[in-house]
Amino acid sequence: MFFTLCSYRVRRHCQKGRVGDTIKKGGMRNSPALAGRKATKLSTVILLVLFVAIVGLITWGYFTSSLPAPFPARHRTTPTTASPGATGAGQLPAASPDKPFAYGNVLYTVVNITKAADVKHGTASFQAAGTFIMLPLTLVNQSKEPVTFRATDFTLRDGQGQIFSIHGGATGLASAAPGKSDLFAEALQPGLEIQSVLVFDVPRQASGFVLRINNGYLDVDLKQ
Repeated sequence: MFFTLCSYRVRRHCQKGRVGDTIKKGGMRNSPALAGRKATKLSTVILLVLFVAIVGLITWGYFTSSLPAPFPARHRTTPTTASPGATGAGQLPAASPDKPFAYGNVLYTVVNITKAADVKHGTASFQAAGTFIMLPLTLVNQSKEPVTFRATDFTLRDGQGQIFSIHGGATGLASAAPGKSDLFAEALQPGLEIQSVLVFDVPRQASGFVLRINNGYLDVDLKQ
């Protein structure tokens, strides 16, 4: 009887202990303190995500806005007329004594276009490999500053699309003739007018010539 009573009390005590533990555990899970900690952790995670997103946006904006702008395309004055080598009335500025044309700050007139087998001055001479195209020019500086010319400012093109550069020796010799000035020796001063000449060595059968003034460009139909 004694042992039975003791066993019964032990079992009751153990059952109470398990129930108490269960109640304690359940109470801990559902306690306001635990819920507050969970809310705090969630808020911390949300704030961290927002912080990373803001930092990422600021960084992206900084690097994209600091990139250099694309270089602007080089300015090029394109002709509003036909392509080089084309002929026909009204297509290109006409090169004639009574039709000067302005390009930049200079007024040009191309006159008396001729062909020659050689160029002579004094005892010096140059023989053409093909034939020389002689282009006498009148130039007036209409600006308020000196204008400097280079041989590369002028090219000659034929109807086949071939491009010819100035013959330096023949041009210098022809420019030494009385009344002519070497276009490339000195700057053209404001308000002054000079007469010069350009010489190109081209094949004998070439035709359909167009004078191209570079630095941008302007094409002038030579009617040759």
